[in-house]
Amino acid sequence: MSMLEKMVHRDIQTVEPVLYAQLVKRVKMSEQMEAGNTFTNYPHALYATDIKFKPAYRRSGSFTEQKVYFSAKHKLYGFKIK
Repeated sequence: MSMLEKMVHRDIQTVEPVLYAQLVKRVKMSEQMEAGNTFTNYPHALYATDIKFKPAYRRSGSFTEQKVYFSAKHKLYGFKIK
């Protein structure tokens, strides 16, 4: 890792707790139910995510490093993007 990368990581680690406390709000299920923000078919689900799959070439390296990028659903190697 270069010196610049180390400095940036150190700065981010310093600022992260402050920004997290100010910008991230925990969502409680009771608040969601009171506001009527529940799913019709799954009323106990708190939230849903949308994930897209971007195919990529098989990575070089050991099998344990490669299997992280394999999607059994798509039968391809790639990245899962939120």
